[in-house]
Amino acid sequence: MMRVIALICELGAPDQCVETIHDFLPRLPIACIYAAGPELERVTPEGWTVVRVTCALAPRPGGR
Repeated sequence: MMRVIALICELGAPDQCVETIHDFLPRLPIACIYAAGPELERVTPEGWTVVRVTCALAPRPGGR
């Protein structure tokens, strides 16, 4: 599973930013490059924009 960590900021107030974390399949790191945009578009509220994106492996359930 991949984890997308994004900094999103409000368009009307660029100093109002929030870091969001979203886990999604598949687990391959290259997938983040292609899937992060559509994944973030789906979960970013209207009136906000993505400023920065970082990808990482999501921790496995149960810490394994």
